[in-house]
Amino acid sequence: GSLLIRFPLSSIYVSTAPISPTFYASIDRTLTAYWPNPYKDTPTAIQQVSEDISTFFDYVRDEENPMVRDTGWKVRGIDTVSLRLDDPVVRYYCEHNPHYADGYGLITVAPINWKNALTGLRRLISKRLRRRRKSQ
Repeated sequence: GSLLIRFPLSSIYVSTAPISPTFYASIDRTLTAYWPNPYKDTPTAIQQVSEDISTFFDYVRDEENPMVRDTGWKVRGIDTVSLRLDDPVVRYYCEHNPHYADGYGLITVAPINWKNALTGLRRLISKRLRRRRKSQ
């Protein structure tokens, strides 16, 4: 929040390397803008940010997809049969990162801006209100 106030016109990004379809789907449910995603092409500038982040963390590049990197992390207990492959976001993740169970992450970049911040906050509050109503 304070970065947005101090530098309101600057481009600031956050990055993660989700190594599970569930985590990637939660990004889609929370943010309005992130790349790569199944709905928009990844801009060249974002591809460069991804490359810079991967270099900084010394991730090994996947031969098939430059946005996929070997993170060295492993996810335990992923039941690929129970994945919601009917969800286009989960399907997109699995198609672009088929080796996620081996520790490969899909480098995902999102701008830190007012739209993403407010949308994420609204979605979080809505989710909590729904849970509260269900428990009553």
